[in-house]
Amino acid sequence: MASQKSQQGTGLGLTISQQFVHLMGGSITVSSTLGQGTIFSFDLQISLAEVAEAPIRQLKRRVIGLEPNQPKYRILVVEDKWENRELLVKMLVSLGFEVRHAENGQEGVTLWEIWEPQLIWMDMQMPVMDGYEATKQIRATLKGQATVIIALTASAFDEERFVVLSAGFF
Repeated sequence: MASQKSQQGTGLGLTISQQFVHLMGGSITVSSTLGQGTIFSFDLQISLAEVAEAPIRQLKRRVIGLEPNQPKYRILVVEDKWENRELLVKMLVSLGFEVRHAENGQEGVTLWEIWEPQLIWMDMQMPVMDGYEATKQIRATLKGQATVIIALTASAFDEERFVVLSAGFF
């Protein structure tokens, strides 16, 4: 009948299985009973692996905080986007750092002068004063040259990287 679907395949599955078993040095057999079905079996010669042969899983390490008796590190996050700023602040505070934040470069420079953080995460594109100008003002002072400033930018272009590094960022 034309309406019945064919229950036959291309026959490649058995051929591929047979070749695979042969590649591993084994043999495949078939037994079939009309009206009941077919059983395919294979035998392979294998040996147990030794424990030393098993790959060693690398443990995923996760930072949970600063080691006890560390100095208090002050970190300033200068980022205009609330979500980005909050993410960094919460992550750094949870690790044990003292963190303050600013919404633009002008606020960042003012807070840096008062609070003197050891490290600044500085966004490059912000209203009022961008990260380039804020970094320029900080680097113009002696204590500003000792402050580590890390650029935050959404740009991954090599030209942007060169500009950021030449402006005094890490």
